[in-house]
Amino acid sequence: MATLLPHRILLVACALWTFPVAVPWSAPLRAQAPLSVDVRGGAALPVGSFGSPGRAAAEAGPSLSVHFAYQRTRGRAFYAGFSRHRFGCGDGACPPDGEMVSTAWGVGSRLSLRVGGAAPWLRLGVLFDRVMGDFGPPGESVRRLSDLSLGGEVGVGVTLPLRGRLSTGPSVRYALLDTRFPEVGILRMRYLVTDLGLTLGF
Repeated sequence: MATLLPHRILLVACALWTFPVAVPWSAPLRAQAPLSVDVRGGAALPVGSFGSPGRAAAEAGPSLSVHFAYQRTRGRAFYAGFSRHRFGCGDGACPPDGEMVSTAWGVGSRLSLRVGGAAPWLRLGVLFDRVMGDFGPPGESVRRLSDLSLGGEVGVGVTLPLRGRLSTGPSVRYALLDTRFPEVGILRMRYLVTDLGLTLGF
């Protein structure tokens, strides 16, 4: 029961965070609700037991994500999208010649502020994830697919204008998932994602 507590706290926080986006308020809205697509690339860095030798021993790998955002009120947006993180393996349950690939769909809310030409932001979301991983001794590993897992993420970043409707900016996100593999058990995935994005507004 105790292991579920962080997930419950994060899911409740996400619901409270997203609520003002989904409910119409009396505050004036922009005449046309802006849409945007955000493509990001960078690195996924395992933390905690997920990257500890003798346990999962995951290693850093490339990360790619694509998200769409709908700005419901000024400075507040709802986002949904897809991300893929590819982790290498070290000396653990996943052999050195193996890998773990996380494929997740995420939804959540983002709050941004305007500071001069830059727009720092904070986002909180829910993840629906499946992981393909190699398990077993080197040379004899078996690739297994996890059950669908529910987790969460929190991230911060900044958006910097480039030209017209095009913008860029770095971000850092933290994600937590307890992913279950049949015949293997639960893999407690905790990782950071550092990336750089390119955003196009519509």
